[in-house]
Amino acid sequence: PHLYLLARAYHDAFNVPLDMFTDSGRALIAKAGEVSITGVFAESLKLPKPFFGAEWSPAMKKALEFNTPGQRKCAAPVLVVQGTADNLVHPDQTRKLLARSQQSGNDISVSWYDAKDHRTVIPAAQPEILEWIRVKGR
Repeated sequence: PHLYLLARAYHDAFNVPLDMFTDSGRALIAKAGEVSITGVFAESLKLPKPFFGAEWSPAMKKALEFNTPGQRKCAAPVLVVQGTADNLVHPDQTRKLLARSQQSGNDISVSWYDAKDHRTVIPAAQPEILEWIRVKGR
């Protein structure tokens, strides 16, 4: 379901053609503008497969590259809290983001939370997040 939200956003923001998707895939992209991710998944169960018919187009590859986090200088400081047990955003991906972001000259702070995953890191980091906002949010 996330793919169809991404495709819709890139189509709208970067005018990326959606010709790499089948008619069913384009129907899911349209649905992504109307319902939640769960709704997109439910709709996918009703439509004939496949949804994707080719490789990413050059325009989509360019949009993906342009939108890769950490490549441009941010106007504001950034706080990253990462759980070492996160299997949705793997810690290695965060390390790559940090390296790109620092090379771009960003003011970035990172804290690693041992044995926390994608869901449990925010409650564990809440005191730090609130303090960071209090200090940096001026």
